[in-house]
Amino acid sequence: MDNSFYYIVGRNSCPFCVKAKELLENKSINCYFRDLESERDLLMEYCKKFDWNTVPMVFFVHDDEQYEFVGGFNDLRSRVGE
Repeated sequence: MDNSFYYIVGRNSCPFCVKAKELLENKSINCYFRDLESERDLLMEYCKKFDWNTVPMVFFVHDDEQYEFVGGFNDLRSRVGE
């Protein structure tokens, strides 16, 4: 059984974060959205760790709980198609 999914770090107020979530949902691809609207410090930690300054930050989590940083909305769209 495939337990992989996409993990999206972003903000509900960000149109590209919402689009990323909707893209995956419309394709029936498992995803989890983490809204960091009110957790600015944690969001800054993600930005620093992955050297990425915008949201969304999209990750692919494999069956074995290893993750791969995909990038932002355009990177996700290129990866899963639209």
